[in-house]
Amino acid sequence: LAQGSSPTFVVGCDCGLGQSVAKAIMASLWLLVAVAISIVVGSASGQLGGSECHPSHDCDDSRHKGDEENPSLLQAKLARAPAGAWPSWPPRVAQHYVQLDGFTKTPIPRREVHGFTRELLIKYSLHDNPIKVHGDTAFIPFSNILEGEYSRNARSQDQKDYGVEKAYVFDGAKGSMLSDRVRLAFAEKSHTLYFPYDVPNATKAKLEHQLASQSARDKAIAKEKRIDKLTALSGLSGSFGPQLIAGGKDLAHEKVLREFVASDGRAVSPAIWTAMGSLQSELAWRRDQVTEVSPIQSSVGCLHFEDEGMMNFSASGVTVPLEKKFVVYRGRLAFYPNEEYQMSSGLAFFYHNKTSNSLDIFFGFSSVIDLMDSNWGYTSSFSIGPADGYNLPIPHEGRETSAIPPWLVPGVEEAGKAARVMGLSIPSDFTLLHSRREDLGCNDTVLSHLKENSEELRNMLQMMNDMKGLKPTDLLRMVPHVGKAYKIGMTWALCAVEYLRPVRRDSAVVMSSIAIMGFMHVIAELRPVDVKNIVYHHAAWNSYHGKSI
Repeated sequence: LAQGSSPTFVVGCDCGLGQSVAKAIMASLWLLVAVAISIVVGSASGQLGGSECHPSHDCDDSRHKGDEENPSLLQAKLARAPAGAWPSWPPRVAQHYVQLDGFTKTPIPRREVHGFTRELLIKYSLHDNPIKVHGDTAFIPFSNILEGEYSRNARSQDQKDYGVEKAYVFDGAKGSMLSDRVRLAFAEKSHTLYFPYDVPNATKAKLEHQLASQSARDKAIAKEKRIDKLTALSGLSGSFGPQLIAGGKDLAHEKVLREFVASDGRAVSPAIWTAMGSLQSELAWRRDQVTEVSPIQSSVGCLHFEDEGMMNFSASGVTVPLEKKFVVYRGRLAFYPNEEYQMSSGLAFFYHNKTSNSLDIFFGFSSVIDLMDSNWGYTSSFSIGPADGYNLPIPHEGRETSAIPPWLVPGVEEAGKAARVMGLSIPSDFTLLHSRREDLGCNDTVLSHLKENSEELRNMLQMMNDMKGLKPTDLLRMVPHVGKAYKIGMTWALCAVEYLRPVRRDSAVVMSSIAIMGFMHVIAELRPVDVKNIVYHHAAWNSYHGKSI
């Protein structure tokens, strides 16, 4: 490479990505292997340390007086506050934090709330979707993109919205990073059409300013080195992913939740029926308030259901019981006009709504980790409420300090810093998420090769689902497989741009480290043929009733 050689292969073939991109892939591959080795050696030696807490953040998990007593008011207030408005609380040592930029330790304080932290209702019309209801069960097919509508109340962020829900249902037989007991899963994309307040737009403002200040040379470099940029974003996401798991997964709450869901023969309590009835009324009212022709906000996500023993899986779909409680997890990522991420856990049940001739799913989430961009950087919190949404006691703190072995923490954080520095040296590509996958070299031939050659990547990502038992030798054994897995992962990222992008074509958006983390999660938990179907049928994700939105 130093002598100017230009290998042109991706996934073992010349698939049209071009010599410059392939050259960047190979150059980045050596960097990735070096980082992998440095993680093992540096972590085992214990010579690498973490950064201090940012002085503008509170790094204690204890609650402060005032607005924090009402988390929804606090989150809404902070999201809209002008730059520099963050209170000057004294820094302390954070037990749970996330380093989204590789350096700054943004604390993830625990906040207790009364009631569900989030309520969500999704309606799938039986007339418009191939879902079949038979008595007290419903059959949901795999390999179809379902279309419905949703209404959501997010107490932790004071958000109350309505919009379009799209979902691809699959058999997640290998489990998830969220739980080793899940199987039924939905890959999602939703489009908000009604939002009663001004949507926070800190990300939009920052990116528009960045785009306006980019020179023609910067734009050319951004395209030329987009693979290197994706490499840096991937490295950064790999460093903070375990921090999000540790900060958003409460084992004590999970135990109480599972016990409640299994109680009373899994029957839905009158109080939860009342909550669903309220959401039904709100959904109808919000639908009537829609005035937007295009989405206010687009987001991608996933749903994972436990209790597979209550379900009947086949090659073509899954049969689920109606009006029975399940444990459920959800991840959600919004890009535009503000980047935000949530990971929630709670309960759900399926219901045949004869009035609307639909299969409805009610979700009552009782814990959620929230990340939200703001004028001064990301804010974060972990909100937790009663598992039943009403009366059950909230258990004491049950989050683990780390989701990875202690010996690995310093090295992972150092790798995140290195990835951040690398990423800052490369301008952002504002054309990437508005591109056609074919224009990025991801034609149907490439997709076929990805489908057949993703096992190394998937196995490595699956290993990351349970890192607590990792040893240094385990990581060293991964190094020979890093090359192929890396090339596959970067190519998948290019192929996914149309699925991930916001619908608004005039929006200033870039691929982010959180987006890379989310899509790697998809690759880890779906069969390659399912990932191919998701990115191939991209138009279906951005339409409603057959019309583009």
